[in-house]
Amino acid sequence: MTQEPGNHLVDKVRHFLRIDRLHPVARKIFAALVGGTILLVGIVMLIAPGPAVIVIPLGLMILGSEFIWAQKISEKIARQWQKVKDRWRRSRLKPGHDGDGMSVN
Repeated sequence: MTQEPGNHLVDKVRHFLRIDRLHPVARKIFAALVGGTILLVGIVMLIAPGPAVIVIPLGLMILGSEFIWAQKISEKIARQWQKVKDRWRRSRLKPGHDGDGMSVN
């Protein structure tokens, strides 16, 4: 099995898609086809209208349910997103800013 022990997100994705009961080869094929298609649609949405920032991670999560490389990319994106959120929260707490992040002068 390609997943790391204790990775609950992968388990949740597998259970939600009901692929946890499939044969391992069928599971890989399913994840590759569905996750790959969703990922490609998300990439197209980078230049076409659509929620690419939601669709791309979704495709990577589905791929990550069976492929370590996609799991690592998903984890890296999650860490970067957490850094952005933390930086935004810290900037809102700086003195001289009101509650909505605007400077008070």
